[in-house]
Amino acid sequence: MFQKMRLRRCPFVAVVTLFFLLVSSTLAFAAIPIGTVIFGNGQALDLGYANNSAHKAEVVQDVVSSSGLYVKTFAGQVINNSTGTVLTNLSALPAVTYKDVNGNIKHFAAGDGPEVGSTTATVSSVLPVSVNTTVGTAPVLPATVTATMSDGTTSNVTVTWAAVTTSQYATAGNFAVTGTIANSSITATAKVTVTTADSAGTITVTGQLVGTGALNTPAVATVNTGVTVSRTVSAANASITYLVSSPVNITAKDSNGNTLVATYLNSQVCVSNDIFFDAYYTVPADASGNVKATFTSFASSQALFNVVIRAPFSNNGQPVQSDVASIEWGVPGTMILNSVSPANNPACFDFSTSDALTRGLVPVSATILPTTGSTTAVSGQPVKFTMTKANSSTDASAYFTDSTGTTNASGTVVGKGNPNPTITSVVNTDANGQALVYLNSNLPIDKSGVADLGAIMAVGVQAQLVNGSVTTNTGCYRWGAAAQPTKIGNVNPSAMLNPTGLEGGGTITSDSAETATSGSQLTLSGTLQDLVGNPVSDALVAIQDYDVVNGSSNNIQNDAYVLNGTTTLFSAVNYPTVTTDSKGNFSITVTANVPVTQSILNSVTRYYAYYIPPTITVTTGQSLPITVTPLPFVGNCNNGNFINLVWQQGQTIQAVGVSHTALMPNYATVGAVPKTASFTNVVGSDEQMYAAAYNQNGSTIAPAAGNQFDSFALAYDLTAPIGINFEKLGTVLLPTEADGTGISRFTATYNQFKGFVLNTLYYADGRVCYSDGTAVAAVPMPIGYDPTAYAVAYDGSGQLHFYLNSDQTSAIKTSGTVGSVNVNINAYSNTSFNGVIDTNHAQGSATGTINSSFTLK
Repeated sequence: MFQKMRLRRCPFVAVVTLFFLLVSSTLAFAAIPIGTVIFGNGQALDLGYANNSAHKAEVVQDVVSSSGLYVKTFAGQVINNSTGTVLTNLSALPAVTYKDVNGNIKHFAAGDGPEVGSTTATVSSVLPVSVNTTVGTAPVLPATVTATMSDGTTSNVTVTWAAVTTSQYATAGNFAVTGTIANSSITATAKVTVTTADSAGTITVTGQLVGTGALNTPAVATVNTGVTVSRTVSAANASITYLVSSPVNITAKDSNGNTLVATYLNSQVCVSNDIFFDAYYTVPADASGNVKATFTSFASSQALFNVVIRAPFSNNGQPVQSDVASIEWGVPGTMILNSVSPANNPACFDFSTSDALTRGLVPVSATILPTTGSTTAVSGQPVKFTMTKANSSTDASAYFTDSTGTTNASGTVVGKGNPNPTITSVVNTDANGQALVYLNSNLPIDKSGVADLGAIMAVGVQAQLVNGSVTTNTGCYRWGAAAQPTKIGNVNPSAMLNPTGLEGGGTITSDSAETATSGSQLTLSGTLQDLVGNPVSDALVAIQDYDVVNGSSNNIQNDAYVLNGTTTLFSAVNYPTVTTDSKGNFSITVTANVPVTQSILNSVTRYYAYYIPPTITVTTGQSLPITVTPLPFVGNCNNGNFINLVWQQGQTIQAVGVSHTALMPNYATVGAVPKTASFTNVVGSDEQMYAAAYNQNGSTIAPAAGNQFDSFALAYDLTAPIGINFEKLGTVLLPTEADGTGISRFTATYNQFKGFVLNTLYYADGRVCYSDGTAVAAVPMPIGYDPTAYAVAYDGSGQLHFYLNSDQTSAIKTSGTVGSVNVNINAYSNTSFNGVIDTNHAQGSATGTINSSFTLK
């Protein structure tokens, strides 16, 4: 790519040209590597490095700054580039800093002397790499790894990984990949963990007497005994979530012995089709990704406990989690039945079908615990399992079977085909003292071959020791048709499932009620589930803001949904429809603009979800037909097929106005509100003041029925400096001490249910003069004192009226005083009918300042 020309015009080209001319020379060579250009300035470059156009500027600079130029050929000769002669006396060569083709540096002594050391550290070790992927997805390996260098520093170095074959990530498991690092014999290693989309593998359970923790052989321990649940999650030093079925009567500790605190979920999470989880623990993993927690039950008789470990990463938006571990505790000498669910909330399963014979298969085990002091399993004992049909069953049947789901272990069924509502099966305990049976129920098919998708089969199962009176509790189980949408689970934000307190015209009292700021966008999501909690994919769901079936309207009229960036107001004929994904999940984004004249009571959106079966056609611009199926939200405390979202104005209180005269109810902007006031008066003369809270529009916040601050409450806290006191509230005098010291601070509240309430009065020395007990311990009111007389301080316009004066102590009378009075007002958006302020729903606070000065007469 280069043309030959004189060195003076293009020294870079001359060097490269010389390199090609001299490659065939054949002489011995010394320390500096062959194929090197040596500059008089002490720089030496591998000819491959010099011939790289990316280094052209560097080469040109070296040529220009050098008094001599030499090339060491591949034969080892050193050629003077100016004369073209072979250099026989190498003492002319300077000490050089040499760069190889990759830019690595070495140093050589003068005269083509030996290497004298290098400023470039070499790789000493490499940190291992952990990579996660799912079955069928090639792992993405990092381009660099962290290396510890010979000089003690760390550096990110480039790595070339060995090829990964599709067979290595075709199934769940682990494998290692090695990588090479340029100019280093140190190799890198990547540990690849392959999981299925929904599984992080099997949990390890230790500390139990018997069982492994699998659903068909639960881990069983005596009460007050710790059982440890552990797993490697390939997430170093991460916080790992342990979902649990219930933390009642359970203590939990991490690997360091620290006590863990359970957090209850707002709504249950369904991990498998029969197991729901109510709470979770956060457990720390160590530097290798190992996580461990020990659970102990202090129940008086028995406890059942299910655990799932969730990884801190997801796959296609879905959590990656372990299999379910089943743990039980009991009293020595008793028998425990696993999966003991009550009749009003039975464990739920799909029906088995002709093409899925084990879909509805349910393992049920009874474990006999050894007597006190014994660790010997109670094996070989016959246990009788009794299955009884529940009244809620329809035209279906259930039976005892084996792990294949086809053999009828008792020869008959309960339900359809047998008028006897009870059947039994006897099984001996195994070497672990556990007796195992399987239950099954098949989807009913009528004579014409049509499946009864509305069928339900429910049974109760109890176990009893044949050679004794030991009996377990009853476990209840129910089967239903799969893939028929009946409910919505995993609702997010889950706070929407909780009551807002607005049902029946109340006020917002629940701390968990979901709120959103007016004008913002909020995404609502959930999982469409069938009767037994399985996700239903590719199903059409319509979201509406009113009850289609009963025709009741929603409170708020200006809420909207957002699709593809377009915002559309909800109406009878405008509503979004979404199709669930392969995991049954769907989401919709909603928004609303709440007018300042709209009350909080009318700022709640009620959302409904309707399943649209293939037999119903939904047409754009037409109302939903009443034949659609309304879906309940799992965990909904409203006992209805809806969720509530409270739209609010955000930080409603933005400023506190103060003035000597009455304030205006509205200012052009919040910035126009007078936030400071100043006065100078003489000792003994009062000064009239007004204070009020203002919202972002510059309007007074005046709680009153029917306005935008309906159900709001205001909390006042006014503090005066030493020497200044609050003389009056409204026109009513406040108490003083005998020496003339007055009230230097007071707190009060106002809401439309109780009016103006004086909470606490403080003297200048900090002592409480009066308290109604809301802020501090109740202090008896002074003789003749009436706190209700101060209601005149608030006239309903949002303004607080009060008077300031100077303390009438001798020191003040002789010197006067100067100081600032602080007026702080908090607004709260919800109070109950009895007037109790819920301070969990603050709507902002602000402070006004009064600069005051009292002088001598």
